[in-house]
Amino acid sequence: MARVNDGESEGIISNLLSKIWLTKPESPNDDMVLSTPVSIASDPINDIEVAKVEKTKVNIKDRQYQMKCRKFKNALENDCVNINQLKHLAFNGIPQEYREISWKILLGYAPAVSARREIVIQRKRAEYWAYVQQFYYVDDEERNEYQRRLFHQINVDVPRTNPSIPIYRVVTIQNILMRILYIFAIRHPASGYVQGINDLCTPFLSVFLKSHVFDKIDDLISQYDEPEEYQDLVEDLEGRLSSIKDEKMKSIEADIYWCISSFADRIQDHYTQDLPGIHKRLHELENIIRKLDEPLLNHLLNNDVQFIKFAFRWMNCLLMREFPFKHILRIWDTYIAEENFATFHVYVCTTFLLEWSDTLKEMEFPDLMTFIQNLPTTDWTEEMIEELLSQAYIYKSLYDHNSDTL
Repeated sequence: MARVNDGESEGIISNLLSKIWLTKPESPNDDMVLSTPVSIASDPINDIEVAKVEKTKVNIKDRQYQMKCRKFKNALENDCVNINQLKHLAFNGIPQEYREISWKILLGYAPAVSARREIVIQRKRAEYWAYVQQFYYVDDEERNEYQRRLFHQINVDVPRTNPSIPIYRVVTIQNILMRILYIFAIRHPASGYVQGINDLCTPFLSVFLKSHVFDKIDDLISQYDEPEEYQDLVEDLEGRLSSIKDEKMKSIEADIYWCISSFADRIQDHYTQDLPGIHKRLHELENIIRKLDEPLLNHLLNNDVQFIKFAFRWMNCLLMREFPFKHILRIWDTYIAEENFATFHVYVCTTFLLEWSDTLKEMEFPDLMTFIQNLPTTDWTEEMIEELLSQAYIYKSLYDHNSDTL
């Protein structure tokens, strides 16, 4: 990952690294663990030594995961969940079995008080379906001109949503997205519907559906290059979904609506008229790059590669089209835990761009533009995503507290 290159205090960075990459035990019974696997074999020369190293890595990673699960279980079993504690845990990633309830609580949809949780959620689900009956299930002639255009645009965009993932080719899922997006636009007149909001629904849909369709989230969000590769899987998914009771599917749909509404409210200025939030973030991104890597900035601008030409999508879709979908869920754990995640996202984009700095400086237009719009992240690992988020946290800690540094 790119490093600070303007003489910032190494002591500050070292301190931040110790906070991020070394997890401090929360009780005397917890072991001190590293957030990334470490090798204890000093010189793995032959196959036996290599096997030992790999087994050690797996064992350490498994112990870390079990410890993380225990912490989430303890936090979520409280009669009243400590929101600050949950945010702290979620910032560093949520085990998939605790992700759904954690997201719902952190977004304010599910109450922290467990005794109130079910009644509040049932009331909100009924409220959503009342909106559907009132606004969606009406004759077309009852809609005004704006509503007809809105319905048409959403109908065009939904089939384009995550085309490489089979679940989004399933008609049942497309109908769910249609209703959610239409009601969202009607109930959020300041923003309405903007292309990109459809992408923001998909992490919630995948997470909330997971336990009802597959045991593992990876089975639900596997990506394919060509439609013919997954046509049989689409039919299988349709069959699995048809076996879920209607009431359960309606509950899932309502939960997605309220969670995407809460999530989008945090970045509402990204989608209001003239998209002021996105333009603000693009300006911030350019200024941070000027501070951290001015040669890269100059090279981009000298080749007429304006930030709006490649980073607009990063801001509008929150990098969802830049990474494999499985990594987006991990990134969103941090974003949902970080209330002002729009600012943190700028630093994630900063780190992401600086990752390619050396390569980009060697390119000229038009190859430069082609590459930066299609950065090769297919082979990125979980560890690389953790490093991306850690480095972004460092940059934010160094610069966000003082606007003069930008």
